[in-house]
Amino acid sequence: MSIGQRIKEERVRLNFTQPAFAGLAETTKKSQIDYEKDLTQPKACYLAAIAKVGADVQYIVTGISSANLFSEKEIILVDGFRKLDAKTQKRLLAFME
Repeated sequence: MSIGQRIKEERVRLNFTQPAFAGLAETTKKSQIDYEKDLTQPKACYLAAIAKVGADVQYIVTGISSANLFSEKEIILVDGFRKLDAKTQKRLLAFME
């Protein structure tokens, strides 16, 4: 599967239209179509923008899902940590060290 195919797969998974996904990165529908057809490659700023809405950029670039890097328990821990306020995160990190 190509980078363009994975971009499209992520866009569809996240329920975005081509114009809406392109708009996240302040690009055009034509550019989005070109990315999905592998006519051009996206720049890092595009990938960063779509990552903000949950696109798995590692998967897009390498074909390896970032979800495969962590166990289910590790994902729960990271997700829970991110939901904590800064003060609680700091205390938890101090405890773990």
